Amino acid sequence: PTLYLYRLLAVNVLLALLFGAHAWLLWRHAPATFGGRFMLVVLLGLTAAMAMRGLTAAYATPPTGVFAPSPLQAAYLASFSLGLLLLAIGGILLATERLRQELEHLASHDGLTGALNRRALFDLGHNEVARCRRLGSELSVLMMDLDHFKQVNDRHGHTKGDQVLRDFAHRVRAMLRRPAVLARYGGEEFVLVLPDTGAEAARRVAERLRASRPAEGLPACAVSIGLATLSGGGREDFGHLLDRADAALYQAKAAGRDRVEEAILAPT
Repeated sequence: PTLYLYRLLAVNVLLALLFGAHAWLLWRHAPATFGGRFMLVVLLGLTAAMAMRGLTAAYATPPTGVFAPSPLQAAYLASFSLGLLLLAIGGILLATERLRQELEHLASHDGLTGALNRRALFDLGHNEVARCRRLGSELSVLMMDLDHFKQVNDRHGHTKGDQVLRDFAHRVRAMLRRPAVLARYGGEEFVLVLPDTGAEAARRVAERLRASRPAEGLPACAVSIGLATLSGGGREDFGHLLDRADAALYQAKAAGRDRVEEAILAPT
């Protein structure tokens, strides 16, 4: 009986340490979702139950029978069995939440470049226009197109062309800070949304992007940029703002490409 109590003490201390370590890792790294909180509570409960069982084993007198039944032993066994069941449920919850996050990411982001897709761009743009009007701030949009991108595909292949697109998206994100957001508009066209940014600051951003160079080993591909800005008093929607940026982009291409053109809003 004494040896059994020592074994019981050792096993429960190890289980308490194991559950406690998992709870600490979950608290440090798991997202603050229902599944994460659920798992954390279950692990903490199991840690406490195993620690208490170990303490009672350490201070208990050897029983007359190794498996002598008692209400306390029944409570510990029930808590351990229920805890394992709840851990399985928590694991399913965490997996479900992770899958939902991945599906939401796939639904709103371009699979090649990681930028927002067109649908997510318009959702964001409409919200930013409403915010711009509400706060009386400014909102700038850059419409960017990689010059002669078809020649990159024709000369180097579509795999190299995909690398150029990914590299460009990476360079843009590396130069910017939130709340600026990059989206892939289609093909080799990208849109950069710059909240709380006026035309002058947006032009500086555009010039830095235009002057950036691709990673080593990738073919050079210049970029033409159209710029449009909306002030808090403007009444146009996000679609019209994009249309103005697109018109400015065509002006940049007509003027020789590899340049930045700004769309001037005609007075009403």
